[in-house]
Amino acid sequence: MAERKVWIESLTAMHDSREWKSELAKHGWTDAFMTGFEFAGYLTDQDRQVAEILAELDLA
Repeated sequence: MAERKVWIESLTAMHDSREWKSELAKHGWTDAFMTGFEFAGYLTDQDRQVAEILAELDLA
């Protein structure tokens, strides 16, 4: 769990930096930064959506 905290803190610091905000603007990227349980929930939802689409296409 300590490693997880280190990664979340490191990535959050990078995300909050002026340099990163400049890169987002320069490339026209959408800021969809998530960490921890929020990101885990997002991945779970994505897995569900992909499974549904594959089932609809008879590929699963």
